[in-house]
Amino acid sequence: MTIEEFWNQAFLAALNRVAAKEAKIEADTATELCILHWQELKYKYYQPPMKWQRQDIGATFIPEHPNDPYPGANPFKVDGDS
Repeated sequence: MTIEEFWNQAFLAALNRVAAKEAKIEADTATELCILHWQELKYKYYQPPMKWQRQDIGATFIPEHPNDPYPGANPFKVDGDS
């Protein structure tokens, strides 16, 4: 679903309850909340690439808390470490 499709659906849903001017505001708010929600979860399901050495340094995933589990391999583990 594109942002445009989401906004249109939110607008139509709000239009059933409120006037058009208020429906636009509600659709804008719903779209913004949806985008913010998925931006917060962007890295929750992130899978680090197998060859992380070739990854752009600006796109490198490092967990905020090293003791927390995260999906994928540990990029700091050296072969042979236990």
